[in-house]
Amino acid sequence: MWYVIQVINGREDVMRERIERVVPAGAMQELFYPQFQTEIKVHGEWVNTTKPLFPGYLICDTADPRTVQQYLLRMDDFARVLSQDGQFVPLAKEEVQLYWRLYA
Repeated sequence: MWYVIQVINGREDVMRERIERVVPAGAMQELFYPQFQTEIKVHGEWVNTTKPLFPGYLICDTADPRTVQQYLLRMDDFARVLSQDGQFVPLAKEEVQLYWRLYA
């Protein structure tokens, strides 16, 4: 199932790499963040760039979010699996299907 990990905005790439080093390979199948292509103006010129679709959030494919959270708590950086009332909440099936339709 897919769970959302909140990280510091603007540090998605760095945090993805750190989390992949800290969390054992068997605890996560995949860790990523959706991105989109856009253009920004730099010194009067338009430049192609890639930006996170949801700044400050990563998506973790795991069957064991509690173990992932335990490893995140050991890190010096801010990172947490989103939860509600103490329960980790996976993305809905429809949300995952939407992602695959748009980005696959």
